[in-house]
Amino acid sequence: MIAYPAIAHRLRKAAQRKHPCLSLFAFDLDALVAQVRETAFAGRYSEVAWLIVDDRPLACIVTDAKLMYFHSLMNHSMPPRFVMEHIVTHELIHLEVPPVEQEDGTFKIHPPAFWEVERSLSAQRGEAMAWVWHHWSDCLKQSRKFQGILVKRNWHEYYGLDASNRLKRLFRGYEF
Repeated sequence: MIAYPAIAHRLRKAAQRKHPCLSLFAFDLDALVAQVRETAFAGRYSEVAWLIVDDRPLACIVTDAKLMYFHSLMNHSMPPRFVMEHIVTHELIHLEVPPVEQEDGTFKIHPPAFWEVERSLSAQRGEAMAWVWHHWSDCLKQSRKFQGILVKRNWHEYYGLDASNRLKRLFRGYEF
């Protein structure tokens, strides 16, 4: 048993980097990331890579490692390209707008300047987040502590053991 959560988290991430998930998106995520870098960030951050993992955040970026993580909940052919485009843009903005230290010594990961940049770079932000919450709200929770959207630990079991029923509920509104 590891007593330090930060160390356990890093060990989990390291293990997941050794055994990454295969992308099941209906589009080429590498091409999408490259397009976002080119159009929104003038080609900066070409060294940023991505992985699909089973970790709590819906998505995150490790700024010093230049590595984006996307939760495996999203790893399906169903999420529209514009949703992933917004999420990639959001994560890359973290490289542009660093967290701000507050008076109490904590850091605000999304300071007002972050949201201003996001509004200017992601025209479909509202539609993308509406899609995320409409389709995955049962599996997500907003976390003030972690300042972001977390995937519930039991997301893969949330709809019972019947995988086809679970998929139908997760992806409601789409024809199968």
